[in-house]
Amino acid sequence: MPPTRRRPSGPSPRPGAPKPAKPAKPTKAAKPTAGPKKPKPRGTRPDRAPGTRRKTDPTPKPVQRIKPPRPRRMSARTAILALVLSALALAYAYPVRTYFAQRSDIEALEAAQQSQRERISALETERAKWNDDAYVITQARIHLLLVRPGEKPLIIIDDPAGAAKDSGHPLDQPVEEPGTWYEKLWGSVDGADKAG
Repeated sequence: MPPTRRRPSGPSPRPGAPKPAKPAKPTKAAKPTAGPKKPKPRGTRPDRAPGTRRKTDPTPKPVQRIKPPRPRRMSARTAILALVLSALALAYAYPVRTYFAQRSDIEALEAAQQSQRERISALETERAKWNDDAYVITQARIHLLLVRPGEKPLIIIDDPAGAAKDSGHPLDQPVEEPGTWYEKLWGSVDGADKAG
């Protein structure tokens, strides 16, 4: 704030008005000297004679208008803090992204390990079955058509003509067998040409 100038007390001088008389200054001889002056501590009031009051100016002083300080949009501390926070955010962005990517990779690998464990346990169960002689004999009969000595094997053959006999269709009618896919395709092209 700029320092304010104090105006002398009394009526303000006007142009053409006589100046008020100034009181005479006391001479040095008139002052009593009681010894060296002691320094006064700060914040104390100046010495005044008891019963005297401060002179007040009866005329109001003109008020000087001061422009209020403009509020700063952003202080230097705020700008530095924002800069530091943005630098920290940028510094931590890549490691955090890497962390989450690694977590998803770890979860996928753990799921793959779990499925492998389940497959291993199923294979161990299958292996334990093959250690049983009854299971081996059953699988040999089903897949290899092996029988014990003295047993008569019964083999069922898929016979379309025999099935036709059993269904009641006469044998003189030929049983239409399905052809290959390209024969069916060519037959449909021929049928379309003949129709068109």
